[in-house]
Amino acid sequence: MLSPITTGICSFGYSTKVFHAPLIINNHNFKWTAVVERNNEASKEQYPQLTIYKSVDDLLKDDSLELIIVNTPNQTHYDLAKKALLANKHVIIDKPFTATAAEAKELISLANERQKMLSVFHNRRWDGDYLIVKNVIESEALGRLVEADFRFERFKTELNPKKHKEEAAPATGLLYEIGTHIIDQAIALFGMPQSLFADIRKTRDGSLVDDYFELLLFYPNFRLKLKSTILAKEELPGYILHGTNGSFIKKRMNLQEMQLAAGMTPFETDYGVEPEAEWGILNIINDGVSMKKQLPTPVSNYAKFYELVYDHIRNKGPVPVNPQDAMKGIQLIEAAYKSNITKQVVNL
Repeated sequence: MLSPITTGICSFGYSTKVFHAPLIINNHNFKWTAVVERNNEASKEQYPQLTIYKSVDDLLKDDSLELIIVNTPNQTHYDLAKKALLANKHVIIDKPFTATAAEAKELISLANERQKMLSVFHNRRWDGDYLIVKNVIESEALGRLVEADFRFERFKTELNPKKHKEEAAPATGLLYEIGTHIIDQAIALFGMPQSLFADIRKTRDGSLVDDYFELLLFYPNFRLKLKSTILAKEELPGYILHGTNGSFIKKRMNLQEMQLAAGMTPFETDYGVEPEAEWGILNIINDGVSMKKQLPTPVSNYAKFYELVYDHIRNKGPVPVNPQDAMKGIQLIEAAYKSNITKQVVNL
């Protein structure tokens, strides 16, 4: 039997408590042994086995650690991931990958040079809403896809109390925070577009960072709109797809985050099972006959990301999220900001 992967995490904030900790602590293939807490030892209450380090530099000196999870403020991802790779650790980075495509490219080169895994925690690839959309596209039930609309909307008028999320600094704002999710899904489904046009705005009172965006991605014979706003009290469907045979519409789900935040583990029976009332609607013409029905949402499980991490590190399986895909997402974000400034379509 292969040994578990000893793991260290760079902070003990929301992403650790809700996402990473429940996913790895319940997986016997991982052994979480260390965390960085600069000012307190809150992790000890729930995870007394942990060694607490006061800095990432100290964490990286721990020779027993094989895997480092970089889940610190966005603008620190590049520096800390580079340090971890130089310390000969495998690395997972929370989204967004980096602030710039140049930084992403450098990290990919360094990981290849060191022969270490580098992946990005694009967990939304394992949400049922994305999975059913992927299934519908691959089934060709819609015929030739003509247009699609991916949305990720929330309602929060007040500014985030976490100052690093609201300061005008690299990799801050809604396009880097929420945009990376639907951009990654777009790239995973359709690859890079030929060009794009972007409208990016600040809509909340006193906001220093963008909190609204609309991107129009141009593919051959197909258009994809990506939109997010933080001032949507009544959300529209998260996915709308139209093809030559008909349409598919699906609400966006946030089921797993809600379940994990409530203390549910990914290995319980009802985890990731979406109620029938939330299933998507397929409305098509099939052999000349109109057909409208709900499609069951696949069971969702972010734990599959870590299953793939283990298989990659121990068995040389595929990396769960190819960093090249994540770099393309950052390239797309950079092009979007350029388009917003110039008010022109930007070729990719």
